[in-house]
Amino acid sequence: MDQPVFACHSEVREKTLIIVLEGDITDACEESVFHAYRQMEQHDLDSIILDFGKVLYINSAGIAVCINLLTRMRQKQQQLNIVNLSEYFQKIFAMIGLTRYSRYYPTVDDALADMKRERSREK
Repeated sequence: MDQPVFACHSEVREKTLIIVLEGDITDACEESVFHAYRQMEQHDLDSIILDFGKVLYINSAGIAVCINLLTRMRQKQQQLNIVNLSEYFQKIFAMIGLTRYSRYYPTVDDALADMKRERSREK
C-alpha cells in the first residue's frame, strides 16, 4: 500500500514560525510537524501559523497531531494560528473545537498583520 503523500516546510517571518502543510495530513506527518515546532523554540518565537492551503486530506490521526500541537503550545502560552482552511476543513475544525482554541485567518498575510497589530498594542 502506498504511503500518503505529505510535505512540510517552514520559515520564520515577523517573529512567527510558518509551517506550510501539503498533501495528506495523517499520523505520518507528526514527526515533521514537531520537528518544525522545535525550531520555534530554538528561535524563541511565541506563535505558529499552520498553513493548510495545500492540504488535500486529513484523517483522525492528522487531527490528533493538530490537537497535540495545540495542547503543547497552550501549556507554554504560545499562540497557534491556522490559515487557508477550505470550507470543508473549517467545518471539521469547528466541530472538534480547534477553532475555539486557535485563531483562524484567511491568509498568512492576514494572520501576520493581526499579530503585528497585537504586538504593537502590548508595548
